[in-house]
Amino acid sequence: MTITSSKNLNNEQTQPGVFESYIMKLPEILIVALIAFFDLAAIPGLKQLDPLFYSCYVFFFVGIIMIFEYWKKRPLIIPGLILMSLVLMLISRDMVLTVNILLALGITFFILFIALSRWQKIAFICFLIFVAANSVACAVTGIDNRFAVICLTVGVFYCVSRCIRTDVDYRFAVTFALLFIALLPIREEPIQWTAVKDVWYRVGSFVDGIGNEIGYQISGIIDLGGSYSGYSSVGNLNGSIKKSSREEIAFDRAGGNDRTLYLKGADYSTITSKGLSGKESISSDYNDWFIVYMNALMDAEVSNREARCFARIESAEVLYEYLRTEDIIRPTNLINIDDEVENGLSHKAGKGFNYKLQYMDIDYASPYFQRVMEGYSGEITHSYDEMKEYVHDTFKINVSRFMSQEGYDAAVARMNSQEYMDELNQYLDTSMSTDKIKNLSQELTANCETDYEKAKVIESYLRNYNYDTSVDLRDSDNFVESFLFDTKSGYCVHFASSMMLLLRDAGVPARYVNGYLYDGSADFVMSSDAHAWVEAYIEGMGWMPFEPTATKESAEDLSWGLVVKEIDEKEQTDWGEYYGEEMVEEMMDEGAGQFDKTSDESEETEEDNSAENREIIKRVLLYAAIIVGAIIALLLVVFVGKRIWFTFLPEDRKLGEMVKKEKKTIEKNMAQDIIEKLHKNSSSIYDYLNYVETDEERVRLKDLFDRYYRVRFRKTGE
Repeated sequence: MTITSSKNLNNEQTQPGVFESYIMKLPEILIVALIAFFDLAAIPGLKQLDPLFYSCYVFFFVGIIMIFEYWKKRPLIIPGLILMSLVLMLISRDMVLTVNILLALGITFFILFIALSRWQKIAFICFLIFVAANSVACAVTGIDNRFAVICLTVGVFYCVSRCIRTDVDYRFAVTFALLFIALLPIREEPIQWTAVKDVWYRVGSFVDGIGNEIGYQISGIIDLGGSYSGYSSVGNLNGSIKKSSREEIAFDRAGGNDRTLYLKGADYSTITSKGLSGKESISSDYNDWFIVYMNALMDAEVSNREARCFARIESAEVLYEYLRTEDIIRPTNLINIDDEVENGLSHKAGKGFNYKLQYMDIDYASPYFQRVMEGYSGEITHSYDEMKEYVHDTFKINVSRFMSQEGYDAAVARMNSQEYMDELNQYLDTSMSTDKIKNLSQELTANCETDYEKAKVIESYLRNYNYDTSVDLRDSDNFVESFLFDTKSGYCVHFASSMMLLLRDAGVPARYVNGYLYDGSADFVMSSDAHAWVEAYIEGMGWMPFEPTATKESAEDLSWGLVVKEIDEKEQTDWGEYYGEEMVEEMMDEGAGQFDKTSDESEETEEDNSAENREIIKRVLLYAAIIVGAIIALLLVVFVGKRIWFTFLPEDRKLGEMVKKEKKTIEKNMAQDIIEKLHKNSSSIYDYLNYVETDEERVRLKDLFDRYYRVRFRKTGE
């Protein structure tokens, strides 16, 4: 009998170990785990996903797989993963952790298929589809997360390499990933794709500019098919609207408020058959309305607590993205804006242009505001000091930061002058009106007692019309009449123009406004948010916005629904509580455009950060302990369970398990071809004795094999 030493076997080709097999699959495992996280994070409403928890659980589950692989217990992998996930969920009993555990488990099952599937070609095709689909989604959505882009780039590179050479190993992809990360300039801000976006923007702006500027002029000769949605600096009447989506403005407001907001670009005083003219953007008297509004609140005897239920002062920063215009985009109720833009621009501003501002957000449907509409006097009767005190008590804002005593007196004198009243007359021009339009206006407002009632009645009437972006009224002699009585459908331009003319026929000064209706939930104001609405001049209140377009939410739909809480007057009033979770933002410092935090606020922030850091450390330690405990629990369950199971086995099964264990121990140092030879039906378990190093071990094993055969054949003979 020839004995082959295990030392000689080391010179032969050995079977790849478990860990080496997984390392060969490392690029695919990491790419799937990381890209899947970015996919899950993009799902709306999945706020429970946490990168730390997700990563810990994914690598914990992968570790469980490798433990079972090391023990050569592959059939137990899936039951073991499910069992461990249940143990973790029972230990944590937390919704956030449960969601992260389940998501990590699902991704681990996909990783398991990629790494261990018998159909490796199918598994690689699935991996290829996964990377390709994410790459397409990345290009379409313009994802700017730097780490997601790195993962996708490495994934694409790895897929291409595998398609060219099926035997490419992990070192190729890992080396490329390290070089890519090392050479790529890492910054704090995400990838902006500046060059690509700039080219796209320039091409799109050029095409849009041609369509919008000359489309109407040659509409009688050549039909260019209307125009694209987006902000326009001109008031020409366009044809049908084609949908487009481009990031035109970044509107970053402090405090995290996500309420819908009207962003005004310009208003127009004159309406003609060709569209709107008499454009006005921003002027130095932009915050005169604030004086009128505060006087109205004081006249109506609105308490500080009531006023805070329907009005709040906010600050924001505006950044032009893919927009070129000479107009200053700002909220309708503007209070303060950077000095360099308060008189408008003499040229078109483009990408990168930015400024800061403050404005008042008003809930026009609040019952407290309705009381103001019923109780205003129509005159400015309060002094600067009275207004200053009222504003400070109500909003904790110092009026002197944006308006001086001299500015207040000058504004009051200007609004009480005949010149100011003459300026309002231009917003009563009805030259575009017809008998049918005038009759409709009179019929709608016959029972209205105030200008505000007239505006609300006309607004409600128009909201019954159909919204249709395909309507083209450029060939009409009077597009307002055609909209009101013929098509009875159109888009915001037609709705706003019609309401403006109906209001003027009812004796209410009105103007057409274009800008954006920003819903506040997105990071950018898109071209698709471009909109037109109406402002009516209500005596004693100034210019107020109204929404006649059918598909847009009215003031009643957007109401905050806040009411004064009934509390003991002896209790100290915390004015911020009336906004629930919202925080009331302070005004910017005069000139600087920002507020300085006090030292107390800084200390509180540092304390909050310190407490938050301690909480994070506690959670990390907790989940590390949970993972270690779960691993120990799994090992104990397997070990104890195996012992118990072995105890109750019959003698022949016990000897069989002992022989199987000894065979696996010997096979660890064997080449694959020798193992296959020993597994053939013609071989005997005694052949394993040829690969045992010591005589003592050989004698022990022969005794075990003899007992196994005696028990086995004795039982068979019976």
